[in-house]
Amino acid sequence: MSDIVRNIDTVTAEIIVIRDNAKKVFYDAVIKIGCRLLEAKDLVPHGEWTHYLQSVLGYTPSTAQNYMRIASAFSGNEVGFDGKSQDELFGELGYAQLLPLLGLPDEERRELAAENDLPSMSSREINKLVSDYKEAKAALKDADERSAEALEKMEEAEEAQKKAEEAETNERNARLAAEEKIGALEGQVQKLMEEAKTIPIQAEVVPDEKALEAARQAVRDEMQKTVRQAEEKAKAAEGKLAKARNPLAMKVNLLFEDMQSMTSRLENALAALAQEQPETAEKFRTTIGQFMTLKGESMQ
Repeated sequence: MSDIVRNIDTVTAEIIVIRDNAKKVFYDAVIKIGCRLLEAKDLVPHGEWTHYLQSVLGYTPSTAQNYMRIASAFSGNEVGFDGKSQDELFGELGYAQLLPLLGLPDEERRELAAENDLPSMSSREINKLVSDYKEAKAALKDADERSAEALEKMEEAEEAQKKAEEAETNERNARLAAEEKIGALEGQVQKLMEEAKTIPIQAEVVPDEKALEAARQAVRDEMQKTVRQAEEKAKAAEGKLAKARNPLAMKVNLLFEDMQSMTSRLENALAALAQEQPETAEKFRTTIGQFMTLKGESMQ
């Protein structure tokens, strides 16, 4: 019976199987150790935990803490909305690769695992990926908050414009009413004067010019007071309307301020990326430049 001929493909396949099995065994071991450390912590007398870790197990407190955190995060092996268990997504990761993922909720860890080949990445690369992801999430949240704030301000401006327009309508109606009242008063005065001319004057009655002039002055004062009040209300309404008349310009100004802020943060992010990944940063600069050129042409 001749020996089986072994070639490079056969040997490579065996290496990959052994490597993947070793990763899975290590992943399971880390979780099992972490679960038992959590159990042991409740059993060790108070004040002796550090001594127990170092003298009995040979672990530093920080190493033990990381094992317990990994166990708390990955021991459930739940199946998410993506239909995959935690073993499927993270079972090939080593101890150092798992640590950066502990700072993320399960849903976000799954998102990174779906979009990146985590097993092929170093712990440093995964740590950088998590850091960039958190920064992007924070920037998106900040942009959403600023957008909501701008929308709220625009709605307030539109409401102020509506109130100012209503006030202007009310004051205009008040002015018309005052003018009608003045007209009515003038008509009454004219009628009284005409009636006075038709009433026979007894010889013994002498017209009191001072009383007549006082009555005329009272009418004039009332007319002037009504006109002055109407003009003051109209002036106040015009001032309110002038402040709220251009909500679209206010909206553009707020959005422009947001764009300036985001542009500054984008420039800082590109500068940081250029220090570690110059080629990637240059690609981003080219893409962003093309985008801004097209946007500039579309806005002309």
